Amino acid sequence: MKPQHKPADNATSQQRAPPPHPISDNRFSWRRFKDQPRARKRALAILALLGALALVAGLAYILLFLRSLDFTCTRDARGQTICYLFSPHPLPAGCPPDCAGADLHEANLIGASFVEADLSAADLGRADLRTATLIQADLSEADLRRADLRQARLISALLPEADLRWALLSEADVRRANMERADLSQADLHEADLSVAQLRWATLTGADLSGADLREANMLEATLRDADLSGASLYEALLIRANLSGANLEGVDLRRADLHEADLTGARLDGAQYDNNTRWPEGLDPVVAGAVFVY
Repeated sequence: MKPQHKPADNATSQQRAPPPHPISDNRFSWRRFKDQPRARKRALAILALLGALALVAGLAYILLFLRSLDFTCTRDARGQTICYLFSPHPLPAGCPPDCAGADLHEANLIGASFVEADLSAADLGRADLRTATLIQADLSEADLRRADLRQARLISALLPEADLRWALLSEADVRRANMERADLSQADLHEADLSVAQLRWATLTGADLSGADLREANMLEATLRDADLSGASLYEALLIRANLSGANLEGVDLRRADLHEADLTGARLDGAQYDNNTRWPEGLDPVVAGAVFVY
């Protein structure tokens, strides 16, 4: 008689059941992924597509950002192209040419053109006017304190009674400009072209005029106390009754200059050049002062 086998208990059969194979499991399995080249290629293609889309989106964002910037390009006095990344300051309606009394304080006006514009009594304090063109512009009584006018063109501009204290005008072209009674105290006019400029009764106390071109400039009764004029050209300049006390006139070209009744108290004249047509204040001996006679 054959022995009868009793059916296994459900709990016992479940305990003895072999674990499912990883490939037969419905959940994601890296082993199953490796064993299916088609799925792997599909996943890699999706990842590549997502990467390309992210790259395109990033480039589009960069292009939109760059378009929001306004590149201002201009040429400096030497003909070199300079580009700036800042947007120009919005100008009032009708400006230029009618900018009289305009509020342009701290405005970004790099390379702007104000040819023959009316900027009288305008507030241009701390404005950035580098390489700007202001030929024959009317800046009478304008506020240009601490304005940046480096390499700006102010040929024949009108600046009577303008406030240019601490302004930056190095390498600026100010030929034939009218700056009567203008205040240029502590201004930087290093290597600026001020030939034939009208500077009568102007104040240039402590100004930096080193290497400046002041040929034939009219500085009648101008105040140049403690100013630095070293290496400047004052050929045929008019300095009658000008105050040059404490000024640095070392290496200055004073040929044909008229210094009649000028105050040269404490002025340094070492290496200054003069000729027979130079007119000195009464009682001043240029040789003793250190000036050099040239033929």
